[in-house]
Amino acid sequence: MVGSRTRGRTRGSPSLLAVTATVAILVATVTAMAQAGPALKGADLEQARRLYAQLKSAHEEQRARQCLELAGTLLDYYPTFDRNDEVLVIAVAAADGVGDRRHALALSDELLADHPGSPLLDGAIERAAAIALAGGDSLRSAHYRLLHYDRDPARGQRADGVPQAVALLEQLSAGQLSDLVLFHPDSAMLPWLQCRRVAKLLEAGRESDARHLVARLEETAPGDRWTVEALNLVGLASPEQAAVRLEPDGPVRVRQIGVLCPLSGRYAELGGAFAEAARLAVAHANAELDRNFSLVFEDTGGDPVEGALAARRLCIGRGSIALFGDLLSDPTAAAAVVAEQYAVPLISPTATNDRLWEIGANVFQTNLPGLHEPRLLAAMAIQVLLKRDFAVLHPDDAEGRRLADAFTAEIEHLGGRLVARAAFVPEGTDALGPLRQVRERRPEVIYVPATAAQAAWLVDHLPGEGFGALVLGTGAWNDASLLAHAGASLDGAIIPVAAALFPAGWARAFDAAWPVGTLGVEADQLALQTYRSLRLLLDTLAASGARTRGEVTAALRRRMTREELETGGAATLADVVRVVRGEKTEPFPAALFGGGGAPDR
Repeated sequence: MVGSRTRGRTRGSPSLLAVTATVAILVATVTAMAQAGPALKGADLEQARRLYAQLKSAHEEQRARQCLELAGTLLDYYPTFDRNDEVLVIAVAAADGVGDRRHALALSDELLADHPGSPLLDGAIERAAAIALAGGDSLRSAHYRLLHYDRDPARGQRADGVPQAVALLEQLSAGQLSDLVLFHPDSAMLPWLQCRRVAKLLEAGRESDARHLVARLEETAPGDRWTVEALNLVGLASPEQAAVRLEPDGPVRVRQIGVLCPLSGRYAELGGAFAEAARLAVAHANAELDRNFSLVFEDTGGDPVEGALAARRLCIGRGSIALFGDLLSDPTAAAAVVAEQYAVPLISPTATNDRLWEIGANVFQTNLPGLHEPRLLAAMAIQVLLKRDFAVLHPDDAEGRRLADAFTAEIEHLGGRLVARAAFVPEGTDALGPLRQVRERRPEVIYVPATAAQAAWLVDHLPGEGFGALVLGTGAWNDASLLAHAGASLDGAIIPVAAALFPAGWARAFDAAWPVGTLGVEADQLALQTYRSLRLLLDTLAASGARTRGEVTAALRRRMTREELETGGAATLADVVRVVRGEKTEPFPAALFGGGGAPDR
């Protein structure tokens, strides 16, 4: 006997998969009835084990026809043997080995029907797909590929979300794709298949059929990335649907911002203020900009691991075009690593770790001095004060070098000249050496990108005549302790205000709507920074028209480095720049600079 049971279940490659589906249902029903009997025991179990051992031996020695005989006997007479999934796998290999592809595929279908939970199933499905394709039956091969895909859709996709089997599936005609859809009505790949059918119908000039199919797809899978793609193919995408873009990591919602903050745990109260300030910001921005931006929140609990997982959900599952948050540095750093991995811009409004920018080009901090400050000061010095010769005296650390590089690049871009550059070591004892290098070149302006503590140390080591030129400092110098310590040493220095990035009207709008004092001073300060930073992001999105994550990153970079911020002449400097006078600062005297010049020293 040559596998009578397996021969009885042999079926040819169908011209329509619906025929295969009917047969498979009948086979599954008969099999379920057969397997409903009692488990093997006693002499039957021993005999089944002996036959299985013989089968394994024949398989190892590549005796294919004997394998088919032994497999048939086991499957016919011992249908409840607990190793029959392995028996079927061996039988498939044997049938394929003797060139009987039809028999091999019938055995594969039997394995699928009888042992849906077998750990051998994935490999068996892949083999069945290869056997069908080798026999020229691309439709049946695609059928197996879909089965394999649905067992783990994430595994079955490329990085851009397209099925791994795209090369095979794209060869199918519109009619074959239709058969595949009929046989797999619940497949996770269904929207992609229907989108592909739409493309094939359009290629064949069947626009009416394509539009009809798109309408059905919109009913069954609204909002899916492939539904949107199909709508685009026939030119039916609505403005809302057009707001969903396709990027390598899936659909991206161009008006949705993913917000990370601790809504539970020890920081939940501050996180709540963070979230409410974000909601207030988007409400005001939508009203003023006539947009419909939305927020989606993820609770990090203040934990770095939760921050990373939440960021990944927002990048992939939620499709946010940008991330905003977290409240704290540790979960922000973890989220920033994920954002950089997926090339998603992340705006950090409150984290105090000043090295977040080192994680990557997609990470922006709005609460710490950034590249916007040196760009602003360079533009002011050249365009308003009409200075030309500059020097840089910077702390010898990563942040100092970064700010010095940005200032230098902007000066040269605007036609200025860098005549000297020197670095000082705050932990050292010599400040005069670097300062002398700078002063020897007689610059008109010296830019000093130092922290408040570094500036205090530098002041302690200055000679009696001070810097000897107009000094440009950083926003960190807006510090009462530093100004009191410096006395007259910094008199006349020009420094940006902490809110140089934000229009003054935003703070007034916040104050008018926020219940100041209800949640405490710390919560109020965090809420204001959150509000202004999110307004900055939304304003940048609206002004730039960015529709991809890469475009958002580029627009933010321009905004944060002052490339797109118009100073509007000296008048606007009063809001973003101050002058040190004694132990206090005063607004920049914009009225004195209608025709350029320099402030009184």
